[in-house]
Amino acid sequence: MLQEKIVCPSCYSDQISANQKGFNMGTGALGYFTGGALQGIALGSMGSGKIIITCLKCANKFQPGEGAIKTFNDETGESSITFQDPPYEKARTKRTIAFIIIIVMLLFIIGLLT
Repeated sequence: MLQEKIVCPSCYSDQISANQKGFNMGTGALGYFTGGALQGIALGSMGSGKIIITCLKCANKFQPGEGAIKTFNDETGESSITFQDPPYEKARTKRTIAFIIIIVMLLFIIGLLT
């Protein structure tokens, strides 16, 4: 009989916990100082409600669909690990989006100063 478990893509541990993301104080404060209270609330709430999976062994955080699947065959004792989605592609996309947001905020601040 085949058994499948979702495991951490970093350390392959099956000790994982899924939680809901909440308000981000850092981006909320940044939004407040650059555009006021309404922008602070909007930026701080962005992404809240998303599910974040945390590995309890190595503290790696990943989203549903980014983990690895460990397949174990009870009859033969063999196991294999397959990745659902390459984790490095998602991380590169997140860094690119963060970089673009920082550049836009800097241009906005420079526009306010001139």
